[in-house]
Amino acid sequence: MAAVDTSRFWRPRRYRTRKPMRAVVLALVLTMVVGLIWAIVLRPDPTAGGCQISAEATGAAITPGQRLGVDGLDGVSPAPPQQVRVQVLNASGERGEAAIV
Repeated sequence: MAAVDTSRFWRPRRYRTRKPMRAVVLALVLTMVVGLIWAIVLRPDPTAGGCQISAEATGAAITPGQRLGVDGLDGVSPAPPQQVRVQVLNASGERGEAAIV
């Protein structure tokens, strides 16, 4: 058996370093896109008049199921929280579980 010298044919592979530039560019692009979206969303609307609170009611009787215009409830004051009835529906079959909260 003859010994074969393979040292000149075999070369160790160089360690592949990661290039962080792609990740940095991607992060910068995503940050700019998110910043642009939030700037558009949070920009004040010049056509919005704000909330105008009126203490006097319109005097018109509103029946349940009646369709109102866009500004139909502008002059109506809200009901006090003590007079509002709320029905809590449980997702489980156990009765009275919502009363614990």
